[in-house]
Amino acid sequence: MRITIVLLLACQVLFGQGGIALVGAGYVNPIPVQVAPGQVVTFFLTGLQTVLPPPDRADRAPTVPLPLQLAGISAALSQSGPGSNLAVPLFSVEQLDTCSDPATMSPDCMLTAVTLQIPFEMVPRNPLLMAPVDLIGTTAITFVENGVVGRSFQLSPMMDAVHVLTNCGDALSSDDGALPCQSLVTHADGSLVSASAPATTGEQLVIYVYGLGATTPAVATGAPSPWGALANTVRIDLDFRPNAGISRPGYGVAATYQPTYVGLAAGQIGMFQVNFQVPQPPASTPPCGGGVNSNLTVTIQGSQSFDGAMLCVATQ
Repeated sequence: MRITIVLLLACQVLFGQGGIALVGAGYVNPIPVQVAPGQVVTFFLTGLQTVLPPPDRADRAPTVPLPLQLAGISAALSQSGPGSNLAVPLFSVEQLDTCSDPATMSPDCMLTAVTLQIPFEMVPRNPLLMAPVDLIGTTAITFVENGVVGRSFQLSPMMDAVHVLTNCGDALSSDDGALPCQSLVTHADGSLVSASAPATTGEQLVIYVYGLGATTPAVATGAPSPWGALANTVRIDLDFRPNAGISRPGYGVAATYQPTYVGLAAGQIGMFQVNFQVPQPPASTPPCGGGVNSNLTVTIQGSQSFDGAMLCVATQ
């Protein structure tokens, strides 16, 4: 199943004992939460007693490596099989006041978004091992608020959980005015590929992605990435049909291309880049405009997940 960004999953509250409740976690499907080693993901929580002051209602990591606590909140990841207990670095803690009175300071009104990086040391489940053979056991994340240990939430550790980044901002911010959200596909100079600045035949494009899993060589969790830390092999499919949706490679009209680089983006944390060269579009490819919002769909498929980007390429 394609993994897409979601900002609010308020109907997915896990009822039960009091305290912290997981409302959603970054991508759908929300249950079980699928994460890969090094994954950057946002968990949406209710039931916290912390109320961050307006207007920002946010506490963001001021330095790197990332801190293990922000606004009194920390998280730990545990795996019963490998017997690991890993501290989780945090990017930010942000809150949205869901009550009608903007001046309220009640904890019951606060939806808290905790953006974090799953440790690269997490061991993913091998899809080739069938039940009852399972060397991983239970994987869970536990949130702690001001020293008080909260509820644990079960995770599904994947080898990859591909998610193409968009320009719609962070967990609780609005987008930049471009609707719908635009995938982060850039030219070599870093500018976005768009209808007014389409890709051209032969140029190298960069797609920015989370969730490609472990790298070679291994890198430190929570720290800026070096250049040359390569991800596992991914498959790239290019579909030049107009407005083609993102679908699992192998279905529809698609061709497979070899990326020129798949690895961590230097200086970033948990962010991968997939570089590829744009081939000559088929002669029948229409230009963007007049109802054609994209004339090239790029799908990135890992071993257990896929996602993609819709963009414009010049036809002349």
